[in-house]
Amino acid sequence: ELDSTSMFSSQLSDAIESINSANVEKLGSIVVIGCGGTGSWLLPKLIKTINDAKRKDLLTSRFKLVLVDADKIEDKNLVRQNFIGPEIGINKAEVMATRYGPHLDSSIEVIYYDKYVASRDQINSKPEEEKEFFMDVSQIFEYTADVEPRRYDKNRSRMSCVVFNLVDNSK
Repeated sequence: ELDSTSMFSSQLSDAIESINSANVEKLGSIVVIGCGGTGSWLLPKLIKTINDAKRKDLLTSRFKLVLVDADKIEDKNLVRQNFIGPEIGINKAEVMATRYGPHLDSSIEVIYYDKYVASRDQINSKPEEEKEFFMDVSQIFEYTADVEPRRYDKNRSRMSCVVFNLVDNSK
């Protein structure tokens, strides 16, 4: 029986393989927003899936993995998140990038941001002293955009960026 992370990884792998058709462009980036409870357990499987996709030539030559999380690891996270004691006090996205980035093909860029993601309106409504802790959601797509210009073609499916929002906003 597959656990939910293994099942998710299998479904992602199938989705990436479906890119290998004449009507779908190669995957240019994956963005993971939230590297704690779900993201920290997903990343080891995601790294394997990205490496498999790279070997099958399903990724662009400038593929990027972007990790976003503003939280630092706390003692209470060690019970259910994929972190260990010496990592307490370090940013979650940074730990995941440092831990798993070296296991990716050297042509793959791993970027992490220690920011919260919000809309421009949400950021503008924050007190001035809090704004530096946020990044506009549209910035994610600027950071993951390919350098080459894209032209719209209504007959061509696009799957250049996959975004996983794994943030629990119920707190």
